[in-house]
Amino acid sequence: PPTRGRGLKHDKYTRAASTLNDWLRDGVLVREQRPAFYLTEHRFLYEDSIRSYWGIIAAVRLEDLGAGRIRPTEITMKEPAVDRINLLRACRANLSPIMGIFNHDQRDGLQPLLASLDDPSLSVVDDLGVTFNVWVVTEAETVRRVAGFLAGRVIYIADGHHRYEAALAYRDERLAAHSGTLGDKA
Repeated sequence: PPTRGRGLKHDKYTRAASTLNDWLRDGVLVREQRPAFYLTEHRFLYEDSIRSYWGIIAAVRLEDLGAGRIRPTEITMKEPAVDRINLLRACRANLSPIMGIFNHDQRDGLQPLLASLDDPSLSVVDDLGVTFNVWVVTEAETVRRVAGFLAGRVIYIADGHHRYEAALAYRDERLAAHSGTLGDKA
């Protein structure tokens, strides 16, 4: 819907698309020039000890829910999904990652990667002492190994069910508009 009489040309979706384009133009966001993933660490104090949660930000192929290895953990509502598909249509980009969880063992494929990390590409500490580190990983062999590590895993959506459903709907729209010829872009 239009916002405060400004008309459809200035709704929240077109403003989001405009902001995204500005950020890309101004270098606030940059496109990686080669395949990459982002390794994240969230470090915090809990009951007198330092704890860490690790994450991987990576692209995964969209699969119909329940038909492959991407599994939902909750039921969604129509209104939020409609909002997310409208945002995807306007921006032609996913602006918020979908959080998934998977089972793994510290001795498996990730432990050697974690042991080999240099200083993070970005490190932020908030006023409560919580640290968030990000490593941009572009080395081809490491990217290949991590992709292989993730390839056979069942991923449970922890946050982002509406965004995932919107991505599926957007994919289907794009496939229909291009006669199913999007290839890896789907």
